[in-house]
Amino acid sequence: MHQDHGVVTMETLRAFRGTTVLGFDVLRSSHGFFPHFLVEVSEQDVRRQIEALSMYRTYADKYYFDRRVTRSALIRQGACELPYAEGFDILRIVSRFRRAA
Repeated sequence: MHQDHGVVTMETLRAFRGTTVLGFDVLRSSHGFFPHFLVEVSEQDVRRQIEALSMYRTYADKYYFDRRVTRSALIRQGACELPYAEGFDILRIVSRFRRAA
C-alpha cells in the first residue's frame, strides 16, 4: 500500500529480470495479505527473527515489532498444518526444466 514499497517492488522486478522474486508481508502497511507461497520455519527460526527485529531500537514501541505479533503472524501463516510458516507473495518465478534422459 505504501508508495515507496510499490516503487521498490517495480524497480526490483526491473533490475533482477532473470531471478525469482518473492514479496513479503509488511504488517504495518499491508491489508489483506494472503501469501501464495509458504515456507516452514522452526521454533529456532522464529526466535532468530524476533531477536533480529529487536535490534531496530527505533521501532521498539511499535505494535508491529512486538514479539507476540511476529510469532502470531508466523503461526497464522503456518495454519496450513505447519507449526510456523513464513508467507510470501510470488512476484516472479524463474525455473529451468531438465528433459528426462
